[in-house]
Amino acid sequence: MNPTDVAIDSLGNILVVDSFNDRVQKFDNNGNFIMKFGKSGSGDGEFASPLELAIDSSGNILVVDTKNNRVQVFNNDGVYVSQFGNQGSISERLQDPVGIAIDSDGNVYVPDGRDADVHVFSPIK
Repeated sequence: MNPTDVAIDSLGNILVVDSFNDRVQKFDNNGNFIMKFGKSGSGDGEFASPLELAIDSSGNILVVDTKNNRVQVFNNDGVYVSQFGNQGSISERLQDPVGIAIDSDGNVYVPDGRDADVHVFSPIK
């Protein structure tokens, strides 16, 4: 395991990005394993060097999928919902995203490692 980020959901569960194994693991607040999701690849729900994660006010888990140049969105059960960053206009395209933050309005901020800027995305709906 190579933990690169951690977040706590509204139930007190601990989510850990395991970058080396291309997955996210979930533990209860006592450290007991609950579940894991993700595997190596480039398809929906697959990762190539996930780096960080954040949890929005709806409980969605947003994972920075660095080498796939995107952010993937999962529900609280680890089921793939959607993704953004690898498609769309050039201003929304990510290249080596390296972090993530969500403000109180639900806007998502993703620093772009290659372009040395920060992309702002609308809240997840």
